[in-house]
Amino acid sequence: MRISDFPDWALRFRKKGFTVRRNGNGFALFRVSSHRVRGLRYPKTEQEFVGMIDRDKGLIPKKIRPGEAEYLEFGLSSVIYRNFFRTLARSLFNAGKNAPGLVKLGIVCFMFGGVGERLLGLTSLSYGDPDLLALSRTASPERIKRLSQRISRILEEKVGDADDRSYLIQSLRLVVVPKGCRGAGSGVSYPAGAAEIMDRYGIRYE
Repeated sequence: MRISDFPDWALRFRKKGFTVRRNGNGFALFRVSSHRVRGLRYPKTEQEFVGMIDRDKGLIPKKIRPGEAEYLEFGLSSVIYRNFFRTLARSLFNAGKNAPGLVKLGIVCFMFGGVGERLLGLTSLSYGDPDLLALSRTASPERIKRLSQRISRILEEKVGDADDRSYLIQSLRLVVVPKGCRGAGSGVSYPAGAAEIMDRYGIRYE
């Protein structure tokens, strides 16, 4: 059966970054991503199982192992990366194609104090990214720490009022997305107070 022949109730979950596949007698939703692998001419495509699609119940998410978080942080990391990536990347010397990954590691370090594998698994910015995990094991800790400190200074310059800055940072930490839909920013709800501060200081969040 071609995907175009799938029923509408299954295809409605097929959006950007996601695909639907036949699974036995049912249909399954997968998140699709790609990344560059050294030595390969084309990007490597990966598919992560999100859950089964039921005609009546809709999406039935995959079961989460006991002790594994069902949600990923999205708000603070996304806002920092969206607004300050270029500034942070320009502060790197001779980073080349590693610049995006180093910036992400700097953000994770700023948020959690390190870039260990478990910490990388807390935020949608870095969760499930094998290339980023590999980079975290070879990148200079001092370089990542400097990026973290640079982020702190940028936020101080951008949001001059200390109370506004503290509230913004802590409230954005609470903005999360389901693990199966990481990176999907559409429909994310930001606290009204945080949105008001970002509007006032010209920080993009949508």
